[in-house]
Amino acid sequence: MSSDWWHAMARWGRWGCCLGILLLGMLGSGCSLLPGFHTLPYSQKMAPLPPGTVCQVAVLPFVNESGFPLAGAIAGKVFASELQAEGDYLVSQEGDVLKVYQQLHILPAWPPTEEQMQIIANRLHAQLLITGIVLEMREDRGEHGTVNPRIIEEIQIRDGRNGQVLWTTFHRRQGTDYTKTMHFGTIHTVTGLSKQMAVEIINLWFKKGLAKCNESS
Repeated sequence: MSSDWWHAMARWGRWGCCLGILLLGMLGSGCSLLPGFHTLPYSQKMAPLPPGTVCQVAVLPFVNESGFPLAGAIAGKVFASELQAEGDYLVSQEGDVLKVYQQLHILPAWPPTEEQMQIIANRLHAQLLITGIVLEMREDRGEHGTVNPRIIEEIQIRDGRNGQVLWTTFHRRQGTDYTKTMHFGTIHTVTGLSKQMAVEIINLWFKKGLAKCNESS
């Protein structure tokens, strides 16, 4: 495994055991610690989703542990946009989320506590909260000035009633993964890669039982 991988994993400590549980789940299902293209994203269910129709969702600011400027903002904004587009959810506006953060004296760069998440969800009328951490985001330079972006991220679905993690999903991609896969061609920007990864995560959630707003029963 690369030193970059271990460096990224080491920084996970303050976010608790979610990543460790994911890796154990990968091993238990026969995946390696560095799974290939078709085994990612990988999602682990920690608890059932709330019953009934789910439409109100808030995407909280993603934490940036990558060292790449604005990585959390890039990934978070893209994910919120794709979640609204793909699932027809009523996603809280970024300005409204940041207003509640300001009221609670929470810096966007730091994750709120579960108690604070419960307050945030209540004020935003959100049934589900989406949180995330960008473990790695970088742009490697190739021949002839080409750029190969790389992203490692962890995304959680949380219960708005208590802030607890319901599902957690790990994803890892680089732009060249798509050169000969799925007919997309190489992705050359971190924004483009963030968008594609968000779509893949959201579609996996749908396959695992998350209902779109207009399909919830």
